[in-house]
Amino acid sequence: MNKKGYTLIELLTVIVIIALIGGIGMVAYTSFQNQTAERVFETYMDSMHESAIMYFLDQKTEIPTSSNTTKTIYLSDLQIDKFNNPYEQGDYCDNTGSYVEATWQEDKTSNKGISGITYKVCLNCNRFQKCKEYTN
Repeated sequence: MNKKGYTLIELLTVIVIIALIGGIGMVAYTSFQNQTAERVFETYMDSMHESAIMYFLDQKTEIPTSSNTTKTIYLSDLQIDKFNNPYEQGDYCDNTGSYVEATWQEDKTSNKGISGITYKVCLNCNRFQKCKEYTN
């Protein structure tokens, strides 16, 4: 007998294999997107930290000067552009929920000035909410 075509089982096998490869690809792509978004947020937090240092250099009267004195600076006060939310197109990070909290750490051995401040950077972007400490 002369066979001219594929059987139903052969076609279904190919379709299942293609679906498995596509599923694995989608999982890998989603994981890559999430890792990239996390790196973007880490960069935003680093920018907030650097901006807070610049804020204190410009506003010397705002620098915490005594032990356990804390100054909170909101994202809107830092003179930086709005942060785009990588998870949701057209959305921006929250100005009121994102802030830098600067606390002066007492060091009796030397006068550190701005370098004696611990910065707690908190970023709030809907699904992403994280705080990170920086010590100068």
